[in-house]
Amino acid sequence: MENMEIKFLERINFESIPDELGDDLCLVRGYLLMVQDPNSDWSYGYHIKYQGGGTFGDYHVIAKWSFEGNYWDFAYGDFYEPFEGDLIETASKLEGFNVDNALNMFEKVNKLFYKTVRNGGQVKEDTPESYNSSFLVYKSKLDNNEFESNSFWYRKDEFSNNDNIAYLDVESISEMIPGNMIFLD
Repeated sequence: MENMEIKFLERINFESIPDELGDDLCLVRGYLLMVQDPNSDWSYGYHIKYQGGGTFGDYHVIAKWSFEGNYWDFAYGDFYEPFEGDLIETASKLEGFNVDNALNMFEKVNKLFYKTVRNGGQVKEDTPESYNSSFLVYKSKLDNNEFESNSFWYRKDEFSNNDNIAYLDVESISEMIPGNMIFLD
């Protein structure tokens, strides 16, 4: 019988811009979501990072747990919501990759992603047109966020300490993705 419990970690760095977006809607500066496949040694996710100059980079991440060394191997590619060919190219150096499993897991990643993040064109509020292609979050839906270094930081872990995803090195993933911010944990 397959285990269907979704285990994931989510990190968000966001900025309040009340003059343009109001008090609750905020601009995402960084986003990391990693979801462990409950039936394998693989995790899949997205990392979005502010690149500077008003631009953002969006990436998909594939990780494989190594039992021999008790660590995660990572690979990333351009674009969130990747296509089959993107996934095959990204995972080309990760032995045992199954694209059908990955496509199935990225459907789960998408559901979790869109529970939290919106594109500017997907919100009900009137937002300046310049935010239509930006990633936005509602601060009121993110409990336990902390204000530090002029922005908000949110962290959510949905796993137990004996799950492989508990050993996923957030900082290592975040460092390998191009951009102007890094999640430390």
